[in-house]
Amino acid sequence: MNITIDNSNVFINCPFDKDYLNLFRATIFTILDSGFLPRCSLEIENGSDYRLSSILSLIKECQFGVHDISRIELDEESNFPRFNMPFELGLSYSARHFGDDDQKNKKLLILESIKYSSKTYLSDISGMDVNCHKNDEKILIKELRNWLLTASKTNGIRQPTKIWERFEMFMSTIKQYCEKDDVDLDSMPFLELTHNMTEWLLLNKN
Repeated sequence: MNITIDNSNVFINCPFDKDYLNLFRATIFTILDSGFLPRCSLEIENGSDYRLSSILSLIKECQFGVHDISRIELDEESNFPRFNMPFELGLSYSARHFGDDDQKNKKLLILESIKYSSKTYLSDISGMDVNCHKNDEKILIKELRNWLLTASKTNGIRQPTKIWERFEMFMSTIKQYCEKDDVDLDSMPFLELTHNMTEWLLLNKN
């Protein structure tokens, strides 16, 4: 099956744990508010599919990729670190070198939470630009927005402070909705959250 790259698709490779949840929401919202479509492995629901093949297909479809490799702590249950994020970064980076012309034009944003920390635990990326968000949603929005504007050469993307204000407004609205309808916001599926953000953005274009 031939898969065509989409210039509006942004692959998100990040932790999906509760501690990262607000950063994840800010990432999705910024991508949508900037006129792009967020994609990630959480949209893969078919248990019969080989998960890695599905992730590879997602990476192949996306012109842009956001890779947060900041989770280096040991897992509380297994006492092992999680290597999914650097692994998927490696897959995306390889696509740029071994893929066709479209794949070679991929643009990647690499994020960390502590400046220069990635140079210690992933020394092979030395020489590559890595942006630091300090586990702060407002900083992440600024870094992501500015990168999207530069990487896509798109004019008209809102200023970071405006996106942050709109994100806070959305979060206030969705929390009220969830409280009213007894919905657990923290366990809301990725596709449902993306849909709710899209609907809100359509109603709040200015």
